Amino acid sequence: MSADTDCVSDFKKTLSEFIEKEQLTLNQVYNCDETGLYWKALPSKTLASQKEKTTPGYKVHKERVTILACANATGDHKLKFTMIGKAKKPRALKDLNPRALPLKYMGQTNAWMDCDWFQEWFDKEFVPEVKKYLKERNLPIRGLLLTDNAPCHPCPDVLKSPSNRGIKCLFLPPNTTSLIQPMDQGVLECMKRRYRKELLKKLLLADAGTIDPENTIIDFWKRINIKDAIFMVAAAWNDVPGTTIRASWRKLYKFNDETSTALHDADCQGSSTNPTSTDQPEPIHLPPVEDFLHSLSRIHGCNECDITDVQEWIEMDSGDQGYELLNDE
Repeated sequence: MSADTDCVSDFKKTLSEFIEKEQLTLNQVYNCDETGLYWKALPSKTLASQKEKTTPGYKVHKERVTILACANATGDHKLKFTMIGKAKKPRALKDLNPRALPLKYMGQTNAWMDCDWFQEWFDKEFVPEVKKYLKERNLPIRGLLLTDNAPCHPCPDVLKSPSNRGIKCLFLPPNTTSLIQPMDQGVLECMKRRYRKELLKKLLLADAGTIDPENTIIDFWKRINIKDAIFMVAAAWNDVPGTTIRASWRKLYKFNDETSTALHDADCQGSSTNPTSTDQPEPIHLPPVEDFLHSLSRIHGCNECDITDVQEWIEMDSGDQGYELLNDE
């Protein structure tokens, strides 16, 4: 309800003028956003959740991480996720080379994004990856990162440095994230639903042919760790189609003939979708809630879940912005 609709049209005009002035293509325009993920949570009516509630001193189990997602407007360059967890060196990752992970893992006491972590990500992950991508496509080393004005983001002047020359940052107006920020127009939700489908897939495999169906879900819930979550999150992000990312930009940038050509080129350069001849991307398709309910109905210990329970599970971390909300205290 606090969304500011009045300044949206002015910013869309400012963005178009900036892209034209800097002579950028949509391949060079990026958006990033943080979100929290309750990576171990299951629907509240599953056997594991019900058993947890009977434990003395019960407290809602919400093991969370913060995820930073970033991609360009054509959808053909999705940067590797950055994940912030509570443990600096999780035991589940002790035998793994950090470079072998499908995403960048960082440790922070509260698993929040802050200005220092964002600065490090911008300098060591975003800028090098964008430069590499642009060189491979023989594009000028110029780029734009759109992001919201969250308190965990340094101001654009702080992000400037000699090594980052040509890569600029632009803040969206305050209170417009829900209206025009691309990652908030279904991309992050699409990723989370795919993550939870991966979680159910693992649970189904654990349940198949078990000799003790009553304890299968509980054993699975206890056994799953941050390493499993890392690989499932990376797989979910890889499965988000380029058309979903392109469609998320429709409220912010008007697609024209030049845009259509850029999207067609992106499709021909390795997108998982078929090339399109229209000047508008396809609408965003999210895995339906009914699919989750159908999968849960086949798992021992999940039989009491209904459509409301599944909907609450899917949306339980939708309001987690990935950074700490400070109060007066």
